[in-house]
Amino acid sequence: MTQRPGDLIERTRKLYEVVMGQSPELTADFSLAFAALLEGLPDIVVELPWNETRPNEQLERHQIVLHSLGQNQERVLFYVPNASPDLVPGTEIGGQPGQGPARRVEADGLQSMALTDLARFFAEGRAHALIPPREMFT
Repeated sequence: MTQRPGDLIERTRKLYEVVMGQSPELTADFSLAFAALLEGLPDIVVELPWNETRPNEQLERHQIVLHSLGQNQERVLFYVPNASPDLVPGTEIGGQPGQGPARRVEADGLQSMALTDLARFFAEGRAHALIPPREMFT
């Protein structure tokens, strides 16, 4: 099934509102998502193109949960909810047709990608973010 940018995260937004009783900010503006990440807001969900072929499944779009910026702020660390637990930290994955975006396996179940790649997805109108209400964390 072909999904348009924003379809997947819109369903997540509705679920968030029902479960949490609060409305996250849905945005296609990278600067807002980046500012929230710099503020240290947790659980920023991002929908982006994934284009990964798995056995019995084609992931056109996927959602990740932003965690933090890397030490030099050139990479963004994130959780991939259905990532294989067998991946070894330091392994470069993706970046080829059918493999999802280029990324690196990090410690503690995290992955990372170049911050410029994430920003490009937003600039091309192919990524959206759900920013949790700040009052939930103050």
